[in-house]
Amino acid sequence: MDLSAGLKKEYSQGLWTFEQALDDVQSNSVLESIEKLDFKDSTKQNNPVFNYKFKKCLQPKHKLVDYIHSNKFHKFIEYHTGMTVNSTLSCWASAYSRGHYLTPHRDSVSQRKITYLFYFHRGWQAEWGGNIAFDRQTHWQMFVPQMGTLVLFDVDGYENRHMVTEVVADQTRYALTGWLT
Repeated sequence: MDLSAGLKKEYSQGLWTFEQALDDVQSNSVLESIEKLDFKDSTKQNNPVFNYKFKKCLQPKHKLVDYIHSNKFHKFIEYHTGMTVNSTLSCWASAYSRGHYLTPHRDSVSQRKITYLFYFHRGWQAEWGGNIAFDRQTHWQMFVPQMGTLVLFDVDGYENRHMVTEVVADQTRYALTGWLT
């Protein structure tokens, strides 16, 4: 498996996106696999610091998951971010549907250096919610999840406080996500 960096965009403060990191065939293969997973509710509510509601599967199976754990993926990340990657700490699948969200938080916990997100769904629209947004002190920089896009952000050198806006449509968006050290 190979990723494309042809549509790489680098934003300030340790944030990178790779639009169409996976081609349509690869993306559809992952989506078809993810749609068959057994997702469980993941909820934390009424916490003064961080709340969320979505579904997740901790053990997704696909050749992309194998790739995410590979030295080849780590080298791709190192080359495009300039950050050293030693290993993949985790890889899990998430499903966001109506009423699902993440409140503003930081991923800078323990050994985590980089958060990665691969998005999978068909024709996601910004007005449906489920968008990732980054706190830029004066505004929130929002990204609409797009099929086959890879988002990376530094959680070691930069705080990159972020959230996922509430999904308000009867649609589901999927992602493979986790942390690298």
